[in-house]
Amino acid sequence: METSSGIGFLRLWAFAPALDLLSLAAKQQQNKQQQQQQQQQEQKLQQEQQQQEEQQQQQQQEEEEEQQQEQKLQQEQQQQEEQQHKEQQQQQQQEEEEQQEKQQQQQQETAPDASASTPL
Repeated sequence: METSSGIGFLRLWAFAPALDLLSLAAKQQQNKQQQQQQQQQEQKLQQEQQQQEEQQQQQQQEEEEEQQQEQKLQQEQQQQEEQQHKEQQQQQQQEEEEQQEKQQQQQQETAPDASASTPL
């Protein structure tokens, strides 16, 4: 006949595989949770990286737009300067022509009248 402690041991021994299964299930659950956490962290990192890249692209785009704006302003300024230069040249030319006309008029007024000096 078995002793009472022997029967207890047998009972525990009968439950051992079930305990092993429970332990295994708990480990699997733990592994699953760790994997999920890892995946979440990786996704978070990817999102952060994507955000950084988008910010960099946006910054680059803004810088390019600024450069284009500066170039446009420079071109406009250059055109204005060329226009002013052109206008100055035209004004100068006009003044020279007026000066020449005045000189011609003065010469005609001061020149002796050819018809009066000819002998009759």
